[in-house]
Amino acid sequence: MKKNILFVALVACMSAFSVANAQKDVMTNVAKTEVKTAVTGKQPDIKFSKMEHDFGNIPQGTPVTTTFEVTNTGKAPLIISNVGVTCGCTTPFFTKDPIMPGKKGSIQATFNAAAAGAFTKGITVFTNIAGKESGIPLTFKGTVTAVAAVPVIPNK
Repeated sequence: MKKNILFVALVACMSAFSVANAQKDVMTNVAKTEVKTAVTGKQPDIKFSKMEHDFGNIPQGTPVTTTFEVTNTGKAPLIISNVGVTCGCTTPFFTKDPIMPGKKGSIQATFNAAAAGAFTKGITVFTNIAGKESGIPLTFKGTVTAVAAVPVIPNK
């Protein structure tokens, strides 16, 4: 019993350490890039393949994903430090490594489509671009169509 508790505690500590290290790595990349940018005067910039996506009609309970492609059009590495969401119905995934000038990265947004009805949702992209500290908004929309209920046939 004590060994099991110790094992679970050890796994929990290792998981917390891994998450902390991943966050530390992103922040280290941001800090290194900000120092280089300040010294050289060169700045990253970002261009999106689209700023909005329309899913159209989606069957209820069927998650959908869209990808926003980004290009670094600046002269210094672009770092996407975080992607914020407007609700728990959206899960973001994004390029975590610095995007070099002229190169591309991506931001994916997966919407769970749990509730029926029209929706417009947003994500906010946070980068190391000077003047855009409040983030860059992207949106997606559509209509979740209710799935017809399956009638219950009583057993005889």
